[in-house]
Amino acid sequence: MSRDRITAGEGVELSMKVRNSGRWAGDEVVQLYVSHLTRYAQLRALAGFQRLTLKPGESRTLRFTLDAKALSIVAADGKRVVPEGAVRIWVGGGQPLHRAGLPVVAGQSVGLIIEGNKQLSDF
Repeated sequence: MSRDRITAGEGVELSMKVRNSGRWAGDEVVQLYVSHLTRYAQLRALAGFQRLTLKPGESRTLRFTLDAKALSIVAADGKRVVPEGAVRIWVGGGQPLHRAGLPVVAGQSVGLIIEGNKQLSDF
């Protein structure tokens, strides 16, 4: 991640290496979820995804840019805001859920701190 602390309204860039550790070529849809750690926000929001095909053993670096809108929530009054506080960003092959009987999804989580609040224009 380009930074771990931003001012509300700014963006952040993430890059990660994806590797096919299997014996066959395959496709993967790498998904990026944003979770604001506040009781007023949805549990998680899909903020980006990229599909790629990898040969066995092949690696590729993916880049995501999260702008202010991707880091925002819709407040109770219906206005889009970037709220102050901690944010958890998950990048992986699916949602960051662990349920009995289902395989664990490969991915990684990083934290971001947003300082201040910013109301965005209508969407």
